[in-house]
Amino acid sequence: MLVPSSPVPPRPRGISPARIAALTLAVAVLALRLAWCCRAPLESSDLARQVVYGALVGEMGPRIAAIPLAGMQGGLGSVPFSGHPYNYPPVPLAFFAGIAAISPTLLAARLALTALEAANAVLVGVLTGRRWAGLLYWALPASLWWVSSEGQFEPLQTLFVLLATLALTRGRLFVAGASLAVAVQVKLAPVLLVPWLLWAASRRGARGGLAAVAGGLAGLSILALAHLAWPAAENVWRHSALLTVNHFPWNPFSPQLARWSTPANVLWNQLSTYALAGFLLGATVVHLRHRSLRAPAERMGATLALLALAVYVAALKSLPNVLPWYVLNLPALAVPAAVSLGRSGTLGRRAVDGLLIAAALPALAAAVYVARAEPRATIWADLVAHEPGRPPIDAFTDVRVVWNPDAP
Repeated sequence: MLVPSSPVPPRPRGISPARIAALTLAVAVLALRLAWCCRAPLESSDLARQVVYGALVGEMGPRIAAIPLAGMQGGLGSVPFSGHPYNYPPVPLAFFAGIAAISPTLLAARLALTALEAANAVLVGVLTGRRWAGLLYWALPASLWWVSSEGQFEPLQTLFVLLATLALTRGRLFVAGASLAVAVQVKLAPVLLVPWLLWAASRRGARGGLAAVAGGLAGLSILALAHLAWPAAENVWRHSALLTVNHFPWNPFSPQLARWSTPANVLWNQLSTYALAGFLLGATVVHLRHRSLRAPAERMGATLALLALAVYVAALKSLPNVLPWYVLNLPALAVPAAVSLGRSGTLGRRAVDGLLIAAALPALAAAVYVARAEPRATIWADLVAHEPGRPPIDAFTDVRVVWNPDAP
């Protein structure tokens, strides 16, 4: 006798409350980012110099990167750090030259960087298999403030780190090596991931390792080509670290902190970085002692990824020149570690969740800037010499008015 089966309950229609809340948060963050893109930066003057050099490359070619702005005609001597030549690797210069070719404004540059952060948030969610991690990245106060408001270009570096990780997980080892090489030519922090990538690529045989190395060399050809126009590596070596201040020193009572940070910033920077260092130490011990049933090669890859993140945290607290937006590199370095730990099986899912959250904690300190959101100094008053009839620089101004008052 056949017994009728119980009816299958219908699936609920519509979007769940959790998804509605996540979508609402994402849209609210986007609205705030766009609003901040439309005003002048308040805390950092770096973006002006980047866009000005980008516009000059479009007019005079990349050789201009070898010349300090102070040595040129017009009002370029009033641009911050104008006494030094361009002191970043070639990839950011190419990025800002491309932006300036479309629209040489602070608005366009920050819109582009915000778009990169949106792409990075999607990649974080895809690579970790955690949508909440992507949303967390998108809503990080450090990203909102230092990228969409102030125009720091860490998102460009993060994009290529995440692309390298994605390519590695899909077996595209040449692309992985090339992407990581490009990331290193934005800023140098991703060089810590080179041992992890080479190890992971070599596990696919000699061809895998050679493909990753070949990709890395192909990516580094950008630096070689740049040297035909200006001494890019020498400029980075000789003119970096123009400010000697560390916002995250081991000593929480360092006298320099009182000058550069509020008490709330100092407290959170110390608590969050020490918490991350402690979590990394504990996670590494558990990882190394775990008797995983998986191949030892997977464990070694995860160890190298954890080591890269740990070394960066140590550098964050030890080097003489560490600025607040450097914490934006932590999530980018944490994602390869999370992916590798997931493959090794040495840490549970909740522990990997904890790693991603711990890496995001230092980025919450920027909430102090977000809450204040008012200029402490009119940094844009120093951008252009005060000449009769010359308008102030704002987000919508063509930066070419700095040296050409007749620019559109």
